[in-house]
Amino acid sequence: MKYEVNYDLYNYDNNELINNRINKNSNILLFGFGNGLLARYLYENKNCTIDIVDNAEKNDAIVEKYANRALVGNKIGNIENFEWVKLFSGNLYDYIIFYDVLECLYSPIHVLSQCIHFLKNNGSILCSVYNITHSSMYLNNSSKSLVPLSSFPL
Repeated sequence: MKYEVNYDLYNYDNNELINNRINKNSNILLFGFGNGLLARYLYENKNCTIDIVDNAEKNDAIVEKYANRALVGNKIGNIENFEWVKLFSGNLYDYIIFYDVLECLYSPIHVLSQCIHFLKNNGSILCSVYNITHSSMYLNNSSKSLVPLSSFPL
């Protein structure tokens, strides 16, 4: 099962790149649960409090194990339905993490502009973008324009 593997601290991948930037005892809003390794590590080893938004319903039980609050499923876990804006209103986070999801959104700039209201003064948005050069990205996103986010001001 893909959720029953260990977190490799020495594998220089997206999990590790994000993990290295996060302080212990941080409050985190995580978009995209992925394989669960990052959330598990942050929860168990860095004592982080994590709110999770993920549209994959098959992750329900695993996500809730590591989440303070979890919005999971096609409706409530759909980032662009903006249910999270209402349900997490008034919360401030040290980190907001987009774990391989920005490239799947129709309007990532709109989502990012909403996130600014949820960051603490010294908070950070950390993004992991799936390998956009992989052919599956072009096949799955043929109706979306692939534009570098760095070219848009928030």
